[in-house]
Amino acid sequence: MRFVANLGMLFADLPFRRRFAAARAAGFDCVEFTFQQEPSGPDVAALLREHGLTQLLAGLPGAADDKGLAAAPGRESEFRERFARGLARAVEARAPLLHVTTGVVADADLTVSGDTFAANMRWAAGLAANENVCLVLEAINQTDVPGYFLRSLADTIAWLARLDLPNVGLILDLYHAAREGLPLARAVDLGLPWAWHVQVADPRTRHEPVIAGELALALRTIHRRREDATIGCEYSPAGDTVAGLAWMAELKNVW
Repeated sequence: MRFVANLGMLFADLPFRRRFAAARAAGFDCVEFTFQQEPSGPDVAALLREHGLTQLLAGLPGAADDKGLAAAPGRESEFRERFARGLARAVEARAPLLHVTTGVVADADLTVSGDTFAANMRWAAGLAANENVCLVLEAINQTDVPGYFLRSLADTIAWLARLDLPNVGLILDLYHAAREGLPLARAVDLGLPWAWHVQVADPRTRHEPVIAGELALALRTIHRRREDATIGCEYSPAGDTVAGLAWMAELKNVW
């Protein structure tokens, strides 16, 4: 399996530009992060080349307070502008996966938001296909982000089946699955057939994973079923990032 450094969360004591070198020095050859205004697209591409890194997963630029716009009725033009900008950045960075976030939706608005989401995703998937970029969706648990449109792993998979788009897949986030109360063995069974990327964090603290119990079994199952799986380290380190990476070595004991 290939581990991917989330530069939005790891090496947080360093300025963002310096995190590329830190990730490489820590042994990563692959990174993921959400695009912001700075660094610019050319600067990101140059940093990746300089440090011999691949950006596997990109996130759309946007405001943290809206959690995305793909399912936001009345904001279609804003979503499309934001998506086109993020897709251009992904192409420039040669990132094969682009995460589309949906936004927060009230229960009463789920039907109209679903129509908006379907239309936006079909439009976005067509644009991304022209650039050989695949889009990925993720369930976000309702404790951390109440009202997020993709309310559960099962809900997200149902949408993937309904959309039936060849370049749209799943981020299987084990942290969010655990936070929604789903046993991790069940999450792997449900999600792995749809997953193009996996993300991990300790379900209780969102710090480094503790390689024991349910989580150890889930990661072992993923390794056995899909040896080429990519595992995003999407967690906030409890202390020093590099010291906290010891959990990766511990995984060898459960494989």
